[in-house]
Amino acid sequence: MQKQEIIEQIIIEIENQGFDVIGDDSFPIDAISNIRKKITIFSPTIATAFKLAHELMHIINHDAHRCGECDSTSPQEKMANKGAILKLWDIFEKNEGTTEDISRFIETTGCPEKLTKIVVLKSKIKTWDKEEVQEQVNDYISRSDEEPASWNLYRIMDACHIDYKWEQLVKEILFDISSDSMRLA
Repeated sequence: MQKQEIIEQIIIEIENQGFDVIGDDSFPIDAISNIRKKITIFSPTIATAFKLAHELMHIINHDAHRCGECDSTSPQEKMANKGAILKLWDIFEKNEGTTEDISRFIETTGCPEKLTKIVVLKSKIKTWDKEEVQEQVNDYISRSDEEPASWNLYRIMDACHIDYKWEQLVKEILFDISSDSMRLA
């Protein structure tokens, strides 16, 4: 999806919440919502999909007041940021996006890079025990036509949605699989 398509989709979702949405090129900030008045105003020239999704999250969460002028560390702001990223990621995935395209996702949506990588990758991690980790890695390797020399530990872990806390175990599994294939050759 293109930037403008995503923005239009978010605007429709804001309107579906019963809000009037006004785009004004002379508006001095990217976007803001007034929950009591049910209005969102944004600058089409500077607002990103992330910022509009952030406002949508405030609307959904009924965040009716700010904690201060610069309240970026407030729980409401943190929840709105995380919710916006997950909302946009859901749209991205429904349009064939994958974690391998996360840089394109960040560029298209305007999501903050570091937070996006943390939120998206954490949302993909499954909680498994050792046997399940081994099963996932074995399954991935059996479906892959890659040679052991070209295996990338982190790419495999990401593809299998394995938490990095299992890094050492996955290294051992890959070493064992590689050793077994060398003995068979």
